[in-house]
Amino acid sequence: MTYIKKPLGVTERLVVTGTLIFTSPVLFQAGNEEGLTDFVILRDEVSRQPLLPGASLAGALRSYLHASLPKTDPNGLDQNAVATLFGSIKGGDSERSWLIVEEALGTEAGIEIRDGVKIAPSTQTAEDEGKYDMEMLASGTSFEIGFELLIPDDLNSALRTLFYTALSALENGEIRLGAKKHRGFGQCHVQNWQVHRYLMSKKQDVIRWLKNDRATPESEATLYENLGFKEKPKLPASDKCIIALQLGVKNTMMVRSYSSDPKQPDMVHLRNHAGDLVLPGTSLAGVLRAQARRIAALRIGQDHGDLLVNGIFGSQEPDEKGRLKGSRLVVSESSIQNPGADITQNRIKMDVFTGGTFSGALFNEKPVIGGSTEIQLEISQPSKAELALLLLLARDLWEGMLFIGGESSIGRGYLQGTSGYMKWKGDVYHVSNKDGKFSLDAEENFIADLLAALVPA
Repeated sequence: MTYIKKPLGVTERLVVTGTLIFTSPVLFQAGNEEGLTDFVILRDEVSRQPLLPGASLAGALRSYLHASLPKTDPNGLDQNAVATLFGSIKGGDSERSWLIVEEALGTEAGIEIRDGVKIAPSTQTAEDEGKYDMEMLASGTSFEIGFELLIPDDLNSALRTLFYTALSALENGEIRLGAKKHRGFGQCHVQNWQVHRYLMSKKQDVIRWLKNDRATPESEATLYENLGFKEKPKLPASDKCIIALQLGVKNTMMVRSYSSDPKQPDMVHLRNHAGDLVLPGTSLAGVLRAQARRIAALRIGQDHGDLLVNGIFGSQEPDEKGRLKGSRLVVSESSIQNPGADITQNRIKMDVFTGGTFSGALFNEKPVIGGSTEIQLEISQPSKAELALLLLLARDLWEGMLFIGGESSIGRGYLQGTSGYMKWKGDVYHVSNKDGKFSLDAEENFIADLLAALVPA
């Protein structure tokens, strides 16, 4: 029996390269490698440079396109087309991927050590043995990424458009990578796209492709023209809701970090590798989840409330197949701007039973005094109940009802809103103070309709 391999029918190959730059810390985790932290950076075994696996990048692109496109579309730009681009398994048959995603070695801008602790939602206190720390690549780390798209004649338009959609999202910073990407890490964008087109019907292009000749990239003004489009493709409309709030620190704030320098205070507020004061998305998300659980329980009951909260923040319990549901809410890491003067404060631990001091328990700390920050929340395809719950959380942050960080018992971590907005379905709703309260400039019927979804079934 003679086996004849059928040709793929590829009429064109697009090779695209660019520089991926991270604007927040990122972690590509090494699975079995041991280090000084619980999570260590994945590195190439030979060069020891940071490694961005092609599977991680391909998975992020696929997830973005799958979430952005409808299930079915008469023009063919839908989730079925995404399965065609990246390959799929249907029943016992498998289909190949038309997109090749290369692994990339990185140039690191520095290393950050971040720690965290798992918080019990019911008590809002740390879980036993819930402490962990992570080794992360600092903001400014870059990777030279590369793709090759194989285009058969019968799938020319759909594959090319999907590819352009994914590259545009990377360029505009709409795709995040790595661990905890929904908690402020892994923000990135791409610069300096270079496109090389190889027409498989032309002998000279076949030779160029075989030699990996990248000396003459396409030189049109825009990415879509370099990819072979005459007009800019119409991208799918975003159904993402964004809530951005400009908030001031009421008094002081302390997200603890510990210095190895004996001349520094025992505790200081967290800073990134560049030395900027930061409000981590992990801290904010934990506070929001605990408050969301309380609000939902009061309005629709504990059981239904937990289902609603898990649908936004992710499930903490595995399903029947042992899988955990990821968070749909993206909580960005933000910097604290224009803080007041640094002041080191001396304190001493007190015995709550005697009212006296503990021997040898003197410590000092340097909190953030004043300043402002912008908090941004993003969620795709929110239901009315989910959006209503997020607006109630925004109100509580705005009006100083929630604290972030530690030492709330002495008034730390409270915020006060100054300005903001919500973008949803092409409309922008501005947020302002009205008699010191959170006010959204939307029609009363719009807000009432959202809140009506937060009632017992």
